[in-house]
Order: sequence, then structure tokens, then C-alpha cells
Amino acid sequence: MRNEERILSAALALSHDGTNEFHGYRLVKAFEESGTAKLAMSTVYRCLSRLESRGMLAGEWRMDPDDPTVRPVRFFHLTPEGSKMAEEAAEQYEVVKGLLKLRPA
Repeated sequence: MRNEERILSAALALSHDGTNEFHGYRLVKAFEESGTAKLAMSTVYRCLSRLESRGMLAGEWRMDPDDPTVRPVRFFHLTPEGSKMAEEAAEQYEVVKGLLKLRPA
């Protein structure tokens, strides 16, 4: 469950930076910017789906109210259970300048 743990930790890091809701693309960019191992977009969305089905995340589809022709985007946030699991997983990671980094072993 390594990728799911990374995603939960990233969601927690984003929430500590004031971003309580996020979408998959935002997570992919956070991993790219952090310099840690990158995750493919397809991997991120599969993990988000699994985490949502396990009750760790809650998601909601949103349309752009100013442009209904733009496809909807699914936003996620940590559930209380997901926050607890993220805190446990985050012990392996640290936030450096707002970016998620794997703690040295």
C-alpha cells in the first residue's frame, strides 16, 4: 500500500499548507515538485479510487460555474479515518518548503 500511503501523506501535507481539497493532477504536480519518486497520473487516480472506496477520502464532482462546457473535476478531501491513517503514514515523510519528501532511512 506504499502509493496509497504516499497519497495520504501528500493530502495531509497539502492540508497543513491550507489546501483541504485537491484533485489528482494537483497531487501529481506535488510529487513532481518534491523531487521524490514520481507517480503516473493513472496510478494516482487508481489509488484515489481505492482510498475513497475504503473511506479514507471523500470525493465530489464539480463543474466550472462560469463555463459548463469544461469537463467536471473530482475534488477529494481526507475523511477523519483518512486523516488518522495519513498521520501514521506521514511519519515516513516530511514537508520541506511545502513539498513532500521521503524521510531518510
